[in-house]
Order: sequence, then C-alpha cells, then structure tokens
Amino acid sequence: ANTRKTINSMLKQMLISQYLSNINFTTYTSFMIYKTIYYVRGFLQIQNENEQTPKLIRTTINNVLQEKLIPLPPNPNEIPEHIQEILPFTLPITQRSYTRATVNALRKIFRFDKLTDNYFAKLPTLPERYQDLLPELQTYFPITNRQSLQYLSYFRRKLADHYTFTAIPSSYFQLPPPKQPLPTTYQELNYKVRGLFLFNSSTSKIPLAKAVV
Repeated sequence: ANTRKTINSMLKQMLISQYLSNINFTTYTSFMIYKTIYYVRGFLQIQNENEQTPKLIRTTINNVLQEKLIPLPPNPNEIPEHIQEILPFTLPITQRSYTRATVNALRKIFRFDKLTDNYFAKLPTLPERYQDLLPELQTYFPITNRQSLQYLSYFRRKLADHYTFTAIPSSYFQLPPPKQPLPTTYQELNYKVRGLFLFNSSTSKIPLAKAVV
C-alpha cells in the first residue's frame, strides 16, 4: 500500500512539473499565479498549515513580483526607448481620464507609488467664461437645470482632460433660484395654489379631523 501511495505521489509530482514548465509566468498577474499555486497544492493534496497560509502565499508572490520590477524614472523621457515602443500610450499623459489605465500598464514594468507631475502634460487653466471653452466642451455648459447636477462628475472629467482647475467657476451655472419652503399655514399660500386646498380652517364649520376622514 505504501509503495502504491509513493508511486502515485511521484506520478502527480511529475505531471505537475510538466504542467508548470509549460506556463509562461512572465505574462501572469499575481492573482493568476496564486490560482495556479492553489490548483497545484490541491492536486498534490498539500494541506494549509493554518488559516494564514493563503495570505502568506499571496504576500510572497507580490513581494517576488515587486522585486522583479525596475524603479520608475522621475521623468518619462528617461524611460528607455525600447520600453516606450511597447507601451500602448504616449507619455506624458495628456488626458487625465486615462490616468488609471496608464498607471496599471506602467505597473507591469515599473515599481512606483504614484506618478510625479512630470508624467502629466501641462494643460492651460480653465477659462472663467464657458464661452471660451473648446467647442466640443461648450455643449455641456452652462448648466441650467438641477437634474444635470447628477452628471457633474462626468463634466469635471471632461474638463480635466483639457484644463487645470480646482473648481468649476460659478459662471458655468445658470440654475433657477431654489424653491421657497412650504408655508406653515394655509393663509400664507400663493393664491395660485390655494385652490388646490379646498379646506380652510379659518372659514370651515367642519372640524379638521372630520374633514380628513
């Protein structure tokens, strides 16, 4: 029985060795590597020492991958030409909405915490008048109804692709004045809406409690 178990174990190890040798780990993300190791451990019936084992494996994978990365140069012009040629974008970044995609791509090759200002193209300041915006942006302004405010973050992203600013100028908004609060008494209602309320407590002989019923 022990001999059969030993042979079975050796056969599994041989199959796993062939399986791993055919994988190009340089194209794998840390998650894909972890899933591969998870499969291998299951196939070889390797038990976790404790509940922290999976976390330890993921941490080890991330540390190894980080050590293989090269430090990101402080200036994009210092990135070697052969690397720039394989990047799916140009540097410096001209449209801020592409920042996340750019960072994700650079992290495949370089090690860094965040991009420095040198990696972003210098953009003009946002005009004070929306009429001076680029033609393709003028369609969003001025904002004239409050329903459009739900898209404000989208408008900001569109502006940030072409200009630098901290806040959208007030001149970009032409919203109607806020509605007045509802009066606490019937007598304070506008005459245009009083007719909607047939019950007048000051003239009616019927108590309010009965009128409501």
